Amino acid sequence: MVTVQDVRLRHADDPQDAEAYPHTAFLRAPRVRRCSVCLKRPAEQVVYNDDLAPSTPAFFCPECFALLHCDESGAPLPEAATLQAFPYFQE
Repeated sequence: MVTVQDVRLRHADDPQDAEAYPHTAFLRAPRVRRCSVCLKRPAEQVVYNDDLAPSTPAFFCPECFALLHCDESGAPLPEAATLQAFPYFQE
């Protein structure tokens, strides 16, 4: 979203350096998406159409994803093979 607050013609007192424009008055703080299960750790995977997830899309940290979708040895469970899981990159 872009918000324009003040528009005016250039004045002699304005900086002549082109790098000074556009002037950024405010930047939103980066949003950290948390894991949908533990709500503590940052999400690293996004999963669509997962029956074990509370919603779709669901965001998982590596620990919670492994707890729900892998066996004790770390091998993926058979139902995990059909999941649409993608890496999630924070903004």
